[in-house]
Amino acid sequence: GSGGRYCMHLHQCGQCPTCAFRGNAIENSHQGGITVHGTHSSTVEENILWDTRGVGLYVEDGNEMNNTFARNVIVCTTAEECAVSTSFSEAVFASGIYMLGMSNDLIENRVAHWQNTIFTPGSFDPQGKGMAWGKVCTLHSPFGKIKGQVTHGGARFGLYLDNQYPRNVERDENGFVSDWASCDEFKADGTDNGKLAIVEDSLEYHSIFVGHYTLGDVQFKNFVSVWNSHAMYWKVGKNFAGTDRPHVVDSLFVSDNSAPFAPPGSTLRFLGPAGPFTFFLDNTTFAGGHVGDGVICAGQHCGLDQTAQGTQSMCNVQYVLRGVKFEGIYGEQQARHIRFGISGGNPVLPIFTALDNSLGGYRSIVSGKLGGFAQLPGCVQLGKEYDYGIGCDTPMRRLSIWSRKDQGTLQ
Repeated sequence: GSGGRYCMHLHQCGQCPTCAFRGNAIENSHQGGITVHGTHSSTVEENILWDTRGVGLYVEDGNEMNNTFARNVIVCTTAEECAVSTSFSEAVFASGIYMLGMSNDLIENRVAHWQNTIFTPGSFDPQGKGMAWGKVCTLHSPFGKIKGQVTHGGARFGLYLDNQYPRNVERDENGFVSDWASCDEFKADGTDNGKLAIVEDSLEYHSIFVGHYTLGDVQFKNFVSVWNSHAMYWKVGKNFAGTDRPHVVDSLFVSDNSAPFAPPGSTLRFLGPAGPFTFFLDNTTFAGGHVGDGVICAGQHCGLDQTAQGTQSMCNVQYVLRGVKFEGIYGEQQARHIRFGISGGNPVLPIFTALDNSLGGYRSIVSGKLGGFAQLPGCVQLGKEYDYGIGCDTPMRRLSIWSRKDQGTLQ
């Protein structure tokens, strides 16, 4: 006989609230375990998937909406065991949950030992796939409910949101865009078209990376990242549409770099985003070590691809901290609590501001390369703990003016 491509597959069922895969066990498969394809409002819950090589749960075309994936256990013996190529992805993207299109609920799933535990490839197929091709804008799909995941052992990423900017996209009952203007960054009246999404109550551990590349209008709440090589990986962000809510709130980032629980290479480092916006951390604790680069590192990679275009003003991010605690931080010599620029990112433009004592009593800290600030009353040169920045007892702001030509000394 002929081998089947999928073990269990909801294929083009349309709106199907009575469709359910519940309480199944799948093991030692290839090409995937459970697929939801062109189907909406179905339920996939309390299934166990073991060594379903290539992918565990697969949401295929990008138009799928309102499906619930709840309390599934998706585990590989090792990440290498399940790292095989499929008809839709290379082995490096083998994922426990591979979801194209974000308008589905992920509730209390347990995923372990994949290249990426949960992967949502918004930028890989921005126009969708199959029958949805050219009918969706997957980078801007509104998120469903994402709550209570536990994932670990990502050989690349644990949670990997890729590139996502959820917006108020108008769609028909089959998930196809009905008004293409609703995919745009701004509404007709000029207001921000972003739509709030929350990643809540997640536990991530023993992965190389946790995070995404570019992300907007997504909040991490009650997020716990432990014993990862990168506690958070984030390159570009934006302000929330219509609100000043925190990007990360009520969260915990921890490592201790010691056996038997910490894997080799685990460190405490939050590689944070840049962009012309305010990045807000609230009631969040960073604890332990080992700290090499720094704990909160602003502006990852920012400027590496911008120098020739003269657009490094896009690195002019402001970090605002409230209720942020650094507990038992250790590393080589005096570990940095903050860092200006990381992985080649611009070391001048980011600025840190505290609404309380999150920065050791300083209201603002600017890059030490901006030596003029040290001459101002209430400002002092700091040591390695604050990346040799300049700490001031009043809130500081900076106006950056960029020109293609040397303007000489401005009066």
